[in-house]
Amino acid sequence: MFFTRDLIFCRTVGEGSFGRVVKVSAKHSIDNLKYFALKLIKKDSINSQDYVNSLMNEIKIFGEVNGEPFFPRLYDTFYAADRFCFLTDFCEGGELLSLIHKTNGFSLQQIKFYGAEILLALGSLHDKNIIYRDLKSENVLLTRDGHIKLVDFGLSIKTTSLVNDRVGTIECMAPEVLKKSSYGKEADFWSFGILLYEMFHKETPFSDDRIDKIENKILFKELDTSKIKCPIFADLLCQLLHKKRENRLGYKHGIAEIMKHPFFTEVNWKKIQDMSIHPPIDSDKYLSAENYPIYRESIYNLLS
Repeated sequence: MFFTRDLIFCRTVGEGSFGRVVKVSAKHSIDNLKYFALKLIKKDSINSQDYVNSLMNEIKIFGEVNGEPFFPRLYDTFYAADRFCFLTDFCEGGELLSLIHKTNGFSLQQIKFYGAEILLALGSLHDKNIIYRDLKSENVLLTRDGHIKLVDFGLSIKTTSLVNDRVGTIECMAPEVLKKSSYGKEADFWSFGILLYEMFHKETPFSDDRIDKIENKILFKELDTSKIKCPIFADLLCQLLHKKRENRLGYKHGIAEIMKHPFFTEVNWKKIQDMSIHPPIDSDKYLSAENYPIYRESIYNLLS
């Protein structure tokens, strides 16, 4: 059991309407270099039954994936100064979004590696009948040596039925989610395609300054792959970003269908699962807590 008095606050690494995520260390830890991520949710954020359900859902899903390779470990949950707290592994390498921009976009080799790890993480959720529903580069964190960890399951849902609620981040939303049509796990494969595209281009394919224009592009604009010189990669994106979910790669046979795409032919999936392949990134140069955004710090605001 942890309490805030047992923790040393280092810096804020995430912020939202819910509260903050803070990098902390344990005062009495045997390993003084061990850091944790402390997610602090303000009491006044938990002001509806829907939010309470979302919070309990996130805890439950954390419990289902705890100890699996592509997810941070959840160590404890507790209350402190009108905050609900999650204590998890801290991912020293920062957000995938920052790494994409630091490297000026990924090479195909890097896309293949990170795509494979993310795909297996999705597969782990889908095997448990969990639809992630918020796959985006900000929710893919990196360990110090460059492996991925998926975070933030507040919008995820465990179900064996189709759903039709509109949740997620607009730029990564599948057409059927936007329209509140029925959808299942294939909505995650659309978001996966968006993420692969972003790794290459440094931006999502249907981005715009206005939300209504983003929605219109997602629903009606054809995917532009003209700058992608690898036809196999372009084909993968086109199949993942098919606007009709029934025709989308992965709709029939899940991640196994995507794993068999020619783009992933050379991938050793067992080694990816075991994390025995060294990530194709210069960790000393690119991976550090600097890959998190900078926030104005106030411990008083965190715990008062």
